[in-house]
Amino acid sequence: MDLISRRGLLVASASALAGVAVTKRLNAQQLVWPSITEGFNRYNNNCICNTSAGQNCAHFMSDALIRAGYLQLLSGFTTWGCAAAWGSKRPVQAKEMCAWFKGRALVTLKGGAYFRPAPGTGIYVVYQQYTTSPTSQGHVCFWDSNNGTARGTLWLPWWAVQEFYKW
Repeated sequence: MDLISRRGLLVASASALAGVAVTKRLNAQQLVWPSITEGFNRYNNNCICNTSAGQNCAHFMSDALIRAGYLQLLSGFTTWGCAAAWGSKRPVQAKEMCAWFKGRALVTLKGGAYFRPAPGTGIYVVYQQYTTSPTSQGHVCFWDSNNGTARGTLWLPWWAVQEFYKW
């Protein structure tokens, strides 16, 4: 099969699949399809490093997404990492996670306080920000629109910025 790299993903070329493009990620020598749902299911408000990080939303979310197969989160970030076996330069700040979401999103929904995607549209990764100022504190979590539930250290629907991403 003819594979090309596009936005950090391995994509089967249209010629290889008779006009049907299928997005796949290489993981452990096999092509797999990591999903946001898998990250949601693996989220446990902790990290495999067992380092006390307080309520570090991005630390715990990046851990869940890495365990779900998003191996590109293992490097290329500027902040300190954690003591996990997978290295020291992975995102542990909400704004880093948000930038990563934006770089891969196929669906982006933005709104103000209390904004949410339509019910029944699946699981999203979410960036929330206290005010609209670029220097304001950020937060990340998961949102399950099918059940109206969040998974993360906190759910902050009253914050001024609500951004929902899917791919």
